[in-house]
Amino acid sequence: NEKWSCPLTPFENCIQVPIKAGEKNFK
Repeated sequence: NEKWSCPLTPFENCIQVPIKAGEKNFK
């Protein structure tokens, strides 16, 4: 699951992905 690959990816990617998904769900 891409959402849980956070520890394996750069910290910036860890932040950007959840935020983008959250914005879509929020709208």
